[in-house]
Amino acid sequence: MSEGKQFKNEDLRNARFNDCALGEAEFEGVDLSRAKFTDVKLQGATVSNANLADAKLTNVNLANVSIEDANVTGLTINGGVDLSRAKFTDVKLQGATITDANFADAKFTNVSLANVSIDDANIAGLTINGWNIQDLIKEARKRTP
Repeated sequence: MSEGKQFKNEDLRNARFNDCALGEAEFEGVDLSRAKFTDVKLQGATVSNANLADAKLTNVNLANVSIEDANVTGLTINGGVDLSRAKFTDVKLQGATITDANFADAKFTNVSLANVSIDDANIAGLTINGWNIQDLIKEARKRTP
């Protein structure tokens, strides 16, 4: 598979993406539920109106990715996933399990984060609905006795 590839209205349920470069790829109206991405370069990709429910990502570069109007419920990120400068807009992320991820300068707008578990993540500059998360954490710690 190659950089800049377009996937439109395709059924890619349970697909396996291993050791490939798909930077600047476009995923529009695609069903990627239960797909597995391992050692994949997707930097600058665009994902819109897509289903990634229960997908699994390991060692994936998603820097500068744009994800809009997507169902990403139950997503599992486990190790070495770069989401720096990523933009998530109108995304259902509830129930996701995220470990060892880089969210530096990422922006979440209107993202459902119910029951999301995040461990060992870089959140420097992460904003949710315009609020800097590090600032919110600092304020919360000040108020905790």
